[in-house]
Amino acid sequence: GTPGPTGDPLERELNQTLEEMARIQKALANANARLQELENRPAAPIDAEQAKVISSISQELRQPVSSVTSYTDLLMGESVGILGALQREFIERIKVSTEKIGGLVDDLVQATNLESGKKGFKPEPVDLNLIVDNAMAHTSTQIRAKNITLRLDITGKAPRLRTDRNALQQILIRLLQNAAAATHKEGNISLRVQIQPKEDNHFLSIQVTDNGGGIALGDIPRLFSSRSGAGHALIKGLGDTGDGLS
Repeated sequence: GTPGPTGDPLERELNQTLEEMARIQKALANANARLQELENRPAAPIDAEQAKVISSISQELRQPVSSVTSYTDLLMGESVGILGALQREFIERIKVSTEKIGGLVDDLVQATNLESGKKGFKPEPVDLNLIVDNAMAHTSTQIRAKNITLRLDITGKAPRLRTDRNALQQILIRLLQNAAAATHKEGNISLRVQIQPKEDNHFLSIQVTDNGGGIALGDIPRLFSSRSGAGHALIKGLGDTGDGLS
């Protein structure tokens, strides 16, 4: 084997991060080629063979994505060397991009499961405070990169719910990611959670508000529809440009 990189620890970790990014690029190229093969087939619901290919692609991407995230966290923790302001900014950009790739991989898996009929919802007791904390932690890098202020307002004691934990988690993450993308630098996002009584029942209201450009009333019916492919105009004021919200 060849000897490892020399020099200071910070330089070594940066080199390893760049190597992992190169692996992601290669895996993405391979994935794109294999997905292109699937797209060229006659239109039909995803079958077991296609679902297996997509699952394999996802696994190929997840390992290097996880490695890059680990390396960037190590670098930002400055355990291997003190970062300059510009270095930290670049590394935060790497982390935001890597987390976005990870999110796209998750979207791919979820869309495949939905179309192939494999998605099943599993209701269980859920701690709402933990769901909110996890969603804020997952989107913190994206929000911090634009110096956005996130305001949290939980009215009263957050109840324990019985619902699908992963589904609720993903919904909240997608809404926060979209708000961060739509909001300008040094803007504001608010996350409000409250119980609302209605007749004999109580409902949990979760509101994510950003101060982006706003969405035209005529575009609201299209917010949660798939917008992939040609002929689908982007929605002005919406941070998401793909199928994250759908």
